[in-house]
Amino acid sequence: MSILPFFSQASNWHHIDEEWYIELDSIKVIGDVVYVWQMTNIPGEYKPTGEVVDSTAMLNMYSCKQKTMTSKYIKLFKDPMGTGNIVAEGRLNGEEFPVPETEIPQKIFNEVCNFVKPLSVLKYDIIQIFHTRIEDLERFVASKKKVMQVNESGKSMAFFEKKADYWTYQVNYNDGQVEGHMGENLIPFDATVDNLELLSQATQETAKYLEMFLDSGHNFDVIPKDANPFKHLTYT
Repeated sequence: MSILPFFSQASNWHHIDEEWYIELDSIKVIGDVVYVWQMTNIPGEYKPTGEVVDSTAMLNMYSCKQKTMTSKYIKLFKDPMGTGNIVAEGRLNGEEFPVPETEIPQKIFNEVCNFVKPLSVLKYDIIQIFHTRIEDLERFVASKKKVMQVNESGKSMAFFEKKADYWTYQVNYNDGQVEGHMGENLIPFDATVDNLELLSQATQETAKYLEMFLDSGHNFDVIPKDANPFKHLTYT
């Protein structure tokens, strides 16, 4: 399965400036990180074959907090706006670098980072988001049995762990006076940007449920009976 957000030649391209566009339907927001396809209609040549390239689409990852970007995937097209034959495509192992201070990169950065929403303000300092970068999720899926995270205050710890037939996510909170945990068993899943987005939403929702549970004095009845934050990834 592809790691990539949806991309098709009949895409929802939003004009930024001159010959630069972003694909609105491809945008995936994970915490303060945004994944988005962007397009440029600047003619060129694919040097290994000499074929003409009239448009280039690139999947970029923007860290809105750090003001950096990383290129993840590229597609070169024979015709403008990502149409015609694909001349070449491939995954990129680009380095993370500051978003250039020039006009168009800054316009793209500001546009995509407008999609980032602040995290909910919780009464307790509970971890809300675990993975924000696809490479971290890939490492867990491919090789690691357990990954763990502790927040800056040291009051909350969360982990993903692989069991024999299923995987587990759990988030814990302990401030010396109030303590508890909340979690879910999951089916094994692929490291895709779509799953990364779902996990981000699910861990935020789980943090809210843990807060409700702590405030109720450990009463599970406060959790909605139809609660299913991990959706189709839930192990049943």
